[in-house]
Amino acid sequence: MKKKKILLLPKYTKKGPSSRYRLYQYIPILSEKYSVEVSPFFSDNYISQLLKGFKPSIFSALFSFIKRALKVILLSARNTKLVLIEYELVPYFPSIFESILTWKGIRYVSIYDDAVFHRYDKSTNLFIKTFLAKKVKNVMKKSAAVIVGNKYLFEYAKTSSQSNIFLIPTVVNPDLYPHKKDFSDNIKVVWIGSPSTSKYLKKIEGILLRLSESHSFELDIIGARNVDLNKNIRHAQIDFDETNESSNLSDYDIGIMPLFNSEWELGKCGFKLIQYMASGLPTIADSVGANSEIIINGETGFLCNSDKEWLKNFEMLLTNKKLRQEFGSNGVKRVRKLYSLNSTKEIFLKIVHESIGGV
Repeated sequence: MKKKKILLLPKYTKKGPSSRYRLYQYIPILSEKYSVEVSPFFSDNYISQLLKGFKPSIFSALFSFIKRALKVILLSARNTKLVLIEYELVPYFPSIFESILTWKGIRYVSIYDDAVFHRYDKSTNLFIKTFLAKKVKNVMKKSAAVIVGNKYLFEYAKTSSQSNIFLIPTVVNPDLYPHKKDFSDNIKVVWIGSPSTSKYLKKIEGILLRLSESHSFELDIIGARNVDLNKNIRHAQIDFDETNESSNLSDYDIGIMPLFNSEWELGKCGFKLIQYMASGLPTIADSVGANSEIIINGETGFLCNSDKEWLKNFEMLLTNKKLRQEFGSNGVKRVRKLYSLNSTKEIFLKIVHESIGGV
């Protein structure tokens, strides 16, 4: 019997972490029952430019738009039974192409791990705010189902008049994350991010500087070469690739995730914390949004509500090897139970199956 075809329309290629974990890692599972095609919006080159902190050319974005538009226009309901969309079909553009899918009778599932709607409804650009403020709600409303990564996104999805909403966190395959077993006194701290999120690291620069004055540690900054930290903070800047986000994380001793407390940050799904914990690292993070759901304060890491708490908790981990080991071990268990691919694959498959029509 011929397999039904599903089309995946992620924002990025596999080089984009959000797309890789929200969609690509489910392809082997989906392929057991369905024929799967993938067509990302942006190219590898576009993502490489972003990760290096450069602004991609307008021609690159225009090419992406044309490619996506043609893909949607040429789709046939006879050949494609379901489309999985990461966020939206075309960013900063009305939901015309989503409407085309609906008009063609092609059902789609929209997937969110960021508060992308705030790019529109909180925009300072009057044109964007006027014409796109309700775009994501419209996309959600027309979806056969909506998948979100945290409670904040779930509550927003409910305002779209969509009732078929599922909360599935961004997860990892724990088998790809060797976990740390031996903690030494030569402490290495890690932060994973991108040029656009480097502002969060700057938030705790003063804390890192104070700790550097009385404790010996090195901070590795993965994925953001644009961070300009005080030279008295011992640190190294490392380019992002798929190895240092998984197999190499066990080389570190502490994983950190500072965040501001605003509506945009409430939409973040705390994925780097899951990566740290999968690798057996104790974590420290601001108690914002999904961070406070992922970390069990005092068991897998520390949640902080002030600079004072950051300083106290960070110092506690720097000076207590046994605590680092205990938190790290607890984190591994928590990830395997709640944030592993095995824990979400069945519900993901069920959503796909029912969205097609359950036949």
